[in-house]
Amino acid sequence: MSKKKPTKPHKKKKTGKKKNAAKAKTTSFWRQPSLWIPALVILLITAIAFSPSLENGFVNWDDDVNVLENENLRDFSLESIQKIFNPTTGTIIGNYNPLPIFTFLIDKELLGGHDGKNYKPWIFHFNNLLLHLFCVFMMYRIMLLLNLSREAAIIAALLFGIHPMRVESVAWITERKDVLLGAFYFSAIYTYIQSLRLPAKRNYYR
Repeated sequence: MSKKKPTKPHKKKKTGKKKNAAKAKTTSFWRQPSLWIPALVILLITAIAFSPSLENGFVNWDDDVNVLENENLRDFSLESIQKIFNPTTGTIIGNYNPLPIFTFLIDKELLGGHDGKNYKPWIFHFNNLLLHLFCVFMMYRIMLLLNLSREAAIIAALLFGIHPMRVESVAWITERKDVLLGAFYFSAIYTYIQSLRLPAKRNYYR
């Protein structure tokens, strides 16, 4: 009497919404217009909301000592960079913030923030706005990685982008440290969440 071979259970095929959802997770963000077009709209709205800040000048509330009167920003040289990152010479009114001050040096000497006679404050404001837009974009991406719906991610990113509490960080040149911190913070969070999706052997964060 012959024995019947055990049959392997059939795997259920993914159909409908489950199949589309799985495909969406493996598809590049930039290949999904339904995701990146809303991101562009969010960035555009945020940029328009903060565009008046580009017409602002420097204020005498720390902008003067951090930028206008800062001897460490005299020229783009190794000596200036060393002074900026030296805790003794780089401390200004009790604050040691070398990275934001270094970005001011880049604005002034490499990006046209000073034409040899006068400062161009709009360049400093523009770079604050660019950093803020990057933070908004990363916020949107993180919300999607956390499996929020597209609509929820849009609302969260837009609220973060145009919330009144962000005005000081963007419109005040000295607060470059805030948007700079945000850029690194959101990048780190995004990278960490992405790392959790890697196979165990390739996951260096756990």
